[in-house]
Amino acid sequence: MKKLNTVFFALFCCLCSVISAQTLEKCGTMHNYNQLLNDNPSISINRLAVEQAANNWLANNKSKLYTTGKKTVATIPVVFHVVYSPSIPDQNVPDSIIYSQLRVMNEDYRRTNPDTVNTRPEIDSLATDVQIEFCLANVDPNGNFTTGINRVSTSTTNFAFSPFNNAVKKTASGGVDPWTVTDYLNIWVCDMYFNGSPFVLGYAQFPGDDPTTDGLVLTYQHTGYRPWDSNASPANLGRTASHEIGHYFGLRHIWGDGDCDSTDYVTDTPKAAAASQQICTLTNNTCDDAIAEPYWNGWDPFDMLENYMDYSTDACMNMFTNGQRDRMWSFLNTDRVSLLSSTKCDGPSFVNEILPSNSIIVYPAPATSQITVEWPGEFHFETLKIVDMVGKTLKTYSISNAYAKYSVSTDELANGVFFIRLENKSMVTTKKILISK
Repeated sequence: MKKLNTVFFALFCCLCSVISAQTLEKCGTMHNYNQLLNDNPSISINRLAVEQAANNWLANNKSKLYTTGKKTVATIPVVFHVVYSPSIPDQNVPDSIIYSQLRVMNEDYRRTNPDTVNTRPEIDSLATDVQIEFCLANVDPNGNFTTGINRVSTSTTNFAFSPFNNAVKKTASGGVDPWTVTDYLNIWVCDMYFNGSPFVLGYAQFPGDDPTTDGLVLTYQHTGYRPWDSNASPANLGRTASHEIGHYFGLRHIWGDGDCDSTDYVTDTPKAAAASQQICTLTNNTCDDAIAEPYWNGWDPFDMLENYMDYSTDACMNMFTNGQRDRMWSFLNTDRVSLLSSTKCDGPSFVNEILPSNSIIVYPAPATSQITVEWPGEFHFETLKIVDMVGKTLKTYSISNAYAKYSVSTDELANGVFFIRLENKSMVTTKKILISK
């Protein structure tokens, strides 16, 4: 008991010292990793093996990330576990906040975010589409329909210590166990404030860490796109999730969690002496890259505060680099490769679905300006809908007179992943489609 009390006293002191500081520690990923390492030193061995496997894959397969004319895009099923206390209703964030968070994630990882225009011209050529998209899962681990938002009521009012004990990720400690980590990106949303102030805004696990707690955690106050929320400013645009997902796919902080001699294992991110700490001073230049890094060929660029893996303000962040994209894909094809074959966004949209999606034919694939949908003639549908990845219906067509075939225009749709949904009074079936013009 004395040892346990000593541990919690140390954690309490750590929390107090961080909160009393003038700057916010935005990310608790390294706190979490160090605690995991302390509890299980063998994790470091596994991490080295995972890192080596990713490096080997990248050395042998980098060219596969670039295809002529068309891009390979990975779609990752996501489940949001909203863990809330009934005594604090605000913790149970609405669906609209979750939808806005998913939109920000997709924009940031496909570089369709509207603030790409703010990337400085001298580094704009380094910014890239990561070619990863996210969809709300519609199949739970038991094969049943889900919205991809798992709401869990708890008697625990706060998870401020979660970066140290992962309490929110465990049913036994008032949180909720992850869904199958090989099929889903698990995102927990909870309260991690301490005495009315945030300790961290989020944290994640690197590839190769403990699989029983894999995923990332966000404070509910900083989840989603909420520009009206001055209390959450300057981290109120949903970029905490974009940052933590970067860790989940193997990225490190751009300052390497050290000084100018540290590394984030990516060549095209300039070195930095420390985190930017919620500022956006684009003339900061804390390390001499011209001398230290041959990649820059004698050029000494400013610190890359636009990068999602810094601690800059949400309004300042707007890019990943080519090197960061390559590193993320190297882990996606090794330690996290099972996500590429996950079908947890492809299953039944309603429990009364009786026609399997492989009975539906959609062509051309990928679609350009038009798609044609065919289904078995014995099934008579009344409505065809085009639905985006967050479940929003974009187009609805009455097809009650159509016999087993119907064509629709996709001219007004952007490139990306969508769902065709066929419905009648007794059943519904879905089919995922890709639009690439």
